[in-house]
Amino acid sequence: MGKRRLLSILFIIILSLYTGCSSDMKTIKVRSLDAETVKSTIFAGKKTNNYLIKGNEYFNQNQYDSALVCYHKAYALDKNNWLVLYQFGQVAYETDNYELADYYYSLALDNCGHDKQQRAVIYLAFAHNEFKQGNHGKAHLKYITALQLDPQSKEAISGLKKIRSLTKID
Repeated sequence: MGKRRLLSILFIIILSLYTGCSSDMKTIKVRSLDAETVKSTIFAGKKTNNYLIKGNEYFNQNQYDSALVCYHKAYALDKNNWLVLYQFGQVAYETDNYELADYYYSLALDNCGHDKQQRAVIYLAFAHNEFKQGNHGKAHLKYITALQLDPQSKEAISGLKKIRSLTKID
């Protein structure tokens, strides 16, 4: 538990320094959960919910350091909240820290329970992360898993089509 907390704090510090010093950040739109999804998930308390919503507002404005501050406050209130862990992963993904994104997505998966929709969201994040790194085979498998969990996922279908257009994977 101490190692995870230390990694979180270290990540926030490094990202704050990075975002504060960078004038040329890449912006690739990834899925940030909307306020309704956040509100419909059971949290330890309303404060966690509010910090996540505010963090997502910052995230959607590409203000990742401010988003991290909110997510860290939410994490302090509920260390097992899959949405908080997922959003830490999303910030890591947006800042091209793919290994750390995978780490947080894994934690989110460990904490989301058996809800298929939640698991599908996380597998989509894994898939996008692999795709962005050029790991099309791994991305393909993650998109398939997301589609099995949520057969109506347009995002998973779109990801699979994109991979099939670039490779010979079926």
